[in-house]
Amino acid sequence: MHSYKLRAVVCVFTLLGPISAPFADDMTYAEADALEAESQPKEGYSDYLGEFIQFNNSYKIDERSGCYRDDGESVTILIIITYDSLVRSVLTDKDSEKAKCWRDTYEGIRVKSPPFSPFVIKMTMG
Repeated sequence: MHSYKLRAVVCVFTLLGPISAPFADDMTYAEADALEAESQPKEGYSDYLGEFIQFNNSYKIDERSGCYRDDGESVTILIIITYDSLVRSVLTDKDSEKAKCWRDTYEGIRVKSPPFSPFVIKMTMG
């Protein structure tokens, strides 16, 4: 009798998929910024951040984007990554052409699956 209940629970969670993914899509900049700050002390945060930076640098994602050419102030971006290894969302502290360029550069790229989800990376881009 107990095994039927367990199977039902497993089935429901399997059908729902990653619960955090819809939350990541609906996050505001302030919520994502707070989550990034709360996540820093978590196990695996620093290692994954280092791997992401290495990935970014090895593929020169930021350099090839052309976003550095745009004049204006620096833009702080929050990159939201979910368990499905996808940059689900990119939020910016400004609404400008430069901010749009950074959003378009990172949103939708595939990366290594993070140690927890959603995983938020904060970067200030010149």
